[in-house]
This record gives sequence, structure tokens and C-alpha cells, in this order.
Amino acid sequence: MANERDSGELIRQLATSFGMADTYNSKHEGSKYDPATGTLYCDGIAVSKTSIETAKAFFEKQRNYYRSMASKDNAAMEQFINFSVAYNAIEMMMTQKPDGE
Repeated sequence: MANERDSGELIRQLATSFGMADTYNSKHEGSKYDPATGTLYCDGIAVSKTSIETAKAFFEKQRNYYRSMASKDNAAMEQFINFSVAYNAIEMMMTQKPDGE
């Protein structure tokens, strides 16, 4: 019977095999961004700066795509707004200073 540590390692190996090597389990509850390391702790998962930057680039690409169509289509405008919110939220999170600075 596998113990908790073995289960955690199995989950990390599975994540690695799906290309999520820099995402790992964390004991941190809730959501917190550590600007010193660039790590986002969210729902028991630690997400690295690299993964956050990848997500930011994705949202920026989608935002730019829908920006060009937004003036012609209400659905495109809605998508543009959604991707803009996500992109800007990540940007704000990443530019916050560590506590005490």
C-alpha cells in the first residue's frame, strides 16, 4: 500500500509526463503569490514563474487576436475583455513587490 509521500511523488511524475514538470503539490491553502520566487500557490498547487509566464503569453496572444475583431462582433468583444482581464491580472500579480519593500 502506497503512503502519502509515494502518492505525491507519483502525482509529480504524472504531471511531469504531461509537461507540467514545474508544477508541484504544496501544503499552502488558498491562493498566494510569492513575488520573491515568482511562485503562485493556488489550491494546494505551486505554479512556477515559467508556467505563469506561459499562461500570460497565451492570454496576451488571445487578447491580441480578439482585439482585431472586437469592433465587428459582440462575441469577439466579450472574448477580448475576458482575455484582457486574465492577462492584466497576471501582470498585476507579477509586478507586486514582496512584503516589506
